Amino acid sequence: MKLSPLVVLVFLLFIYGCQNQTKEKSTGKNSIIFDSSVSSYIVDSYKINLDPTTPIKSPNIQYLETRNQVAMMNASMNEINFYDLETTKLEKKVKLEESGPNGVGKVRMFRIYNQKLYVLNSKQFKFYELDFSGNVIKKYDLNRENAPKPKATTWQPIVIDWPYAYMVSTPYRDYNSISFYEANDLMTRLNLKTEEIAYSVSYPEAIKGKLWGPNLSDKFYTYNSEQKKFVISWPPIADLSVGDFNDMELVSVPSKYNIKPEPVDEVPRDFNKRHAIFTTNPQYSDIFYNKYKNEYYRIVEQRVPERYIDSPDYDEKNLKPFSLMVLDSDFQLKSEIEFPHLKYYHFMVFITKEGLYMARIPENEDELVFDCFQFDDNEKV
Repeated sequence: MKLSPLVVLVFLLFIYGCQNQTKEKSTGKNSIIFDSSVSSYIVDSYKINLDPTTPIKSPNIQYLETRNQVAMMNASMNEINFYDLETTKLEKKVKLEESGPNGVGKVRMFRIYNQKLYVLNSKQFKFYELDFSGNVIKKYDLNRENAPKPKATTWQPIVIDWPYAYMVSTPYRDYNSISFYEANDLMTRLNLKTEEIAYSVSYPEAIKGKLWGPNLSDKFYTYNSEQKKFVISWPPIADLSVGDFNDMELVSVPSKYNIKPEPVDEVPRDFNKRHAIFTTNPQYSDIFYNKYKNEYYRIVEQRVPERYIDSPDYDEKNLKPFSLMVLDSDFQLKSEIEFPHLKYYHFMVFITKEGLYMARIPENEDELVFDCFQFDDNEKV
């Protein structure tokens, strides 16, 4: 059968399009736009039908294996919402009182451990142990003279390994000074029995002596509870810090894109100028540990593509193209997968036996969808 020229042309265009669903480089310096499909890695999806008070973004998410639930911080309502993974329904809300006998103030960070609820009020330097009705069992005062400011998020979680609680902390130093990076108190350890507080962890030498500006001065970490080992991802460098609270060593884990974040001469006071430093700099980012497969996932962010730099949409300017590094238990790179741009929130994840769940950027405010990813053990870079 003889095919018409039009049919042949359509077929060729289709083949060409399929072959080009990989990565597209923009004309901007170091800009990469990932258009690759990740559908081959998706094995499941989980949809949450949000109630009217639940925001589409949560600064803190935790998977509860014994309950098969996902707990999400609803900072606007000062409550924690529990969603069942089987029914996908909201099962429970724990309201956190701001004042009174059970008052904890405004909270954005929590951790559930051994049937107890732990919350952090970073503005008041207070840490609380509560029951699941929101009643305060014990209060801890983290305020010390010139103390660093504790904080926590999904990518900087509160870690409870009894009798200790660990939190990342921001140094009590001038953020606009090189001396900021001389701090040796980047992590706080609270003894939940004695209430003693200790500080540890320094910036690697490769970061010291420079100004890094917004976000690049931060740190992201995960915790391997079986080996009692922290793994810290530093935005400006490929190295990971690996070890316990008092003793860490550096392990070089570069992205295949060999990104090179740039320090700055000064940190501008103007928000838009500071924001431009963030959007135009690539960086290493979140790191997560999968205890079920004994492997790690590290996010690598590229600079924002040129066509979004002046976008009126604030969210777009914050969402950098990113890839995900899959690392084995010895931090050897198994693979690095490019995710399609403006499709996922890489900072909203949880991990189960089934795989890594990552939130899609919602198309509406009524539902939140997490895609479950599994990465081939035999796949290599």
